[in-house]
This record gives sequence, structure tokens and C-alpha cells, in this order.
Amino acid sequence: MIVQGLVGRPTAALAVSAIAPWALAVASGTAIAPAVSIMEFFVPDAASMHLDPVRLGMVAALGSHFGRTMSPAAAVVAMSSKLSHVPPSSLIRQVALPLVIGGATVVVAMLLGLL
Repeated sequence: MIVQGLVGRPTAALAVSAIAPWALAVASGTAIAPAVSIMEFFVPDAASMHLDPVRLGMVAALGSHFGRTMSPAAAVVAMSSKLSHVPPSSLIRQVALPLVIGGATVVVAMLLGLL
């Protein structure tokens, strides 16, 4: 239903293809499953959304990896926290803004045709 609602709306499709795997990765602590699951839904219908499937997949992959980096359940966050003796929440607060800015930059660059 979500994919059908995004047909003909490339801006919204790009935003959702970045945000959905990002949120799933934050919740799960992994980046692979959210990226693959979103790509399975969005990439086959990319043409109907007036988007390049490779670019759409790239946005989904980056969104999921950014989300994993912000996840308290991610092994990378747990290990970094342990090694640096800094609480995971503190590490996540430090990376959240740069990741959000990076994600927004990728989506804007895609919309402008720069990527």
C-alpha cells in the first residue's frame, strides 16, 4: 500500500526509502535486513515512481547504515561504548545530528540529480 501511494511522487518515495530503513535499523541494530527489505518493496516499482532503481537502493542502504550507527542495539555502538567508557546514549547523541544532516544531504543530492 505504501509503494502504491508513492507512485508518481518521487520526492516522497526517496524520503520514505531513506527514513523507513533508517527507523528499522535504529530499532533492530542491524543494517542489512532493513535495507534488503525496503529494496525488495521499492526497487521493483522504482520506474513507476520515476526513480532509478540503483539510486533508490543506494538511498535505502545509506539510510539503514545511518540508522544502525544510531541504534543502542547495534554491536558497533555497544563495542564503542565499552572501549571508550562512554554510555551508548552519549555516543548516539554525538552522532545523531551529523547523520541526520548526511541523510538529508543524500536525499537532496538525489533530487537535484547530483548522485
